[in-house]
Amino acid sequence: MTKKDILNITKNLSLLYVEDDKSMQTTSVELFENFFQNITIASDGLEALSLYKNRKIDVIITDISMPHMDGIELIKQIRNIDPTIPIVVYSALNDPTLMSACVSLNVDAYLLKPMKSKNFMDVLEKMTLKVIFNDDSSNLDIIKKIESRFDTDELTGVKSYALLSDIIDNLTP
Repeated sequence: MTKKDILNITKNLSLLYVEDDKSMQTTSVELFENFFQNITIASDGLEALSLYKNRKIDVIITDISMPHMDGIELIKQIRNIDPTIPIVVYSALNDPTLMSACVSLNVDAYLLKPMKSKNFMDVLEKMTLKVIFNDDSSNLDIIKKIESRFDTDELTGVKSYALLSDIIDNLTP
């Protein structure tokens, strides 16, 4: 998936960004504005949960260590409402216990602060694919491009073994 493909999808998605540090909010939002047109900011988990329940949110990026409700509890609450929404943890805490808790909550990615742009692009691609395949009614052109990459070798243009096998299976009675 190209950067242009990712941007075509993310620009139509709404992001809930949860961060209690105001300077980190400002810096991160400057980056996120390159990808998302609709960004909602919350300063703690309680505020984020309230905003999530009252607005259409497509993607969540959250810190872990916050007042009132931490990121782990926020994720638990949101997963009870929607187990498929893409959630990324963006934290300075490099703690295996927290990372393990995030894995058990089916978090899509765990990014360490400060963020590297390559890591963020990889995560955006993953989230974009998740949104596409959860919303089968939109972005059909992108889905077809992705499917064609599995069907045809980009370098040679030769059909893949899996595609040819499917074609043969469908030919035999």
